[in-house]
Amino acid sequence: MKSPLFWKIMFGFWLAFIAVNQFGWLVIRMYSEPRPSYYRSLAEKIGPVQLGAVKAALESGGLRAVERLQATWSEDVRDAVEIQAIDPEARDIAPERGYLWNTAVARNGTHYRLTYKLPRWSADWSLIEALNPDTRLLAMGMVGALLFSGALAFYLTRPVHRIRTGFARLAGGDLSTRLLPSVGRRRDEIADLAKDFDTMAERLQQLVLMRDQLLHDVSHELRSPLARLNQAIALVRQDPANTDLSLQRIETEIRRLDELVGELLSLARAESGESSGDQYFDLPELIQTVVANVNYEARAQGVVVNFNSSAAQEGLVRGNVELMRRTLENVLRNALRVSAAGQIIDVELSTPDRNRTFLVSVTDTGPGVPDSKLEKMFEPFVRLGDAGANKGYGLGLAIARRGILALGGNIEARNRQPRGLEVRITLPVHSLGATTG
Repeated sequence: MKSPLFWKIMFGFWLAFIAVNQFGWLVIRMYSEPRPSYYRSLAEKIGPVQLGAVKAALESGGLRAVERLQATWSEDVRDAVEIQAIDPEARDIAPERGYLWNTAVARNGTHYRLTYKLPRWSADWSLIEALNPDTRLLAMGMVGALLFSGALAFYLTRPVHRIRTGFARLAGGDLSTRLLPSVGRRRDEIADLAKDFDTMAERLQQLVLMRDQLLHDVSHELRSPLARLNQAIALVRQDPANTDLSLQRIETEIRRLDELVGELLSLARAESGESSGDQYFDLPELIQTVVANVNYEARAQGVVVNFNSSAAQEGLVRGNVELMRRTLENVLRNALRVSAAGQIIDVELSTPDRNRTFLVSVTDTGPGVPDSKLEKMFEPFVRLGDAGANKGYGLGLAIARRGILALGGNIEARNRQPRGLEVRITLPVHSLGATTG
């Protein structure tokens, strides 16, 4: 197997296996009670019998009888038995530990002390001997490491190779690449990584589609005023008497192009979340200012814009105040665009969920929006109803949505009964404690 991960896992598992095994063996040898060796246990049983045989031989036949007896023994047994003449009047001194002993009196009256040297209690061991692993143990560890490492490496590297392939396909421009179906029923970090990859790929695909759609829409919007500019220039060239009329048309188209570029720049700033830094502003005061400004335009159409606040506390909103102002103006002007003389636009501010969010509701009594277009109305260059009757380029609500999302809130629309449209904006409330943190 050529996978570097396989060899890392195998050697790591093998070394860990040997280290744990040897460490455990050392601990057992150091802290366990010593046990007598096999030869010690055997000698403790045979030694008294051999000493008794030597004593009987001395008492019956002297040293010659002992020599004849020991001639039948093996050399190591003969070396273990020692016969020493002693003074019967002297104090009898017992031999040191590790010896069996007895006394005997020969036929000539000589007193003897008989000793039998026992083998060591247990085998002495050193650190080098303890760390000398058994070859059979090493072979078992090697086989186990190979099997375990191969299975683990296969389990880990197969999805990793798929993720690498997915990144390569994504880098090559295939934005439809998805990895989660290929990882099977895994429920681990690799599955989470595949899920995050799919989320990223889906977002990239949406952004590219939005970019392509935006370029298509911008080119479409620019084509009409540019065509009218060319017509105006052609009229001047055909008949210089049409100069004043053509210049008015050129000024009008240039103004429309300037408005379109301005709105496109506002949309780009809102999508990028461009901000001059963290700002905290009083939302009720901002809404009052925007409503007062829009009322100047509304009165010319015979429309009234009312503002009511039922907020339970004085709360702050964190974000770009200019972006929020532009958002509110776009929503109100869209409501004003569909309102007729004598109608009323209501703006209400409340804190419905225990003062954690602001809810701004803008309602009108216009014709409303088809249910199938409630979501699309916040997309760029989407015009509702008769395109000729609606002024603008369909960017106002798109700018509003991007602005609210940049402020950490949400915006949605729904039809009212029997008629009219309600736009609901939710924004997080920042208390004074939160502003100082």
